[in-house]
Amino acid sequence: MTTFVCAALLTAGCGANPNGPDVSFPVTLNLKVGQTASAGGLDVTFTEVSYDWRCPINAACISAGDAYLQFQLSANHRTQNYQLQVEHPDNRAGSFEGYRIEVKSLAPLPDTSRLMDKGEYKVTLMVSR
Repeated sequence: MTTFVCAALLTAGCGANPNGPDVSFPVTLNLKVGQTASAGGLDVTFTEVSYDWRCPINAACISAGDAYLQFQLSANHRTQNYQLQVEHPDNRAGSFEGYRIEVKSLAPLPDTSRLMDKGEYKVTLMVSR
């Protein structure tokens, strides 16, 4: 009887997905600075906006500008720091451990009438496989 119980317990986890719960991709993640969210077996932490020179909401600019966003990505027992941009077409998406991460938006836009607190930033990402 003890052998049967041990065998049943050992095989009970065999159907578990090692990459986390089943997720229907693509997944949209909305993160504030310092927050972490999961998509399948991928954990994404929005660590900071390291540079933001996007055109302020109350200014007239000849270009949209851009912002550099820093993330920590973890999957399959690996972790990597990652930088993406909001506007640059060659650097607004990247791949890590079979996942594709793309920046869709960063809010709010800068405002020339006040200093923005970094805690106000909210990024929207699309994660796919």
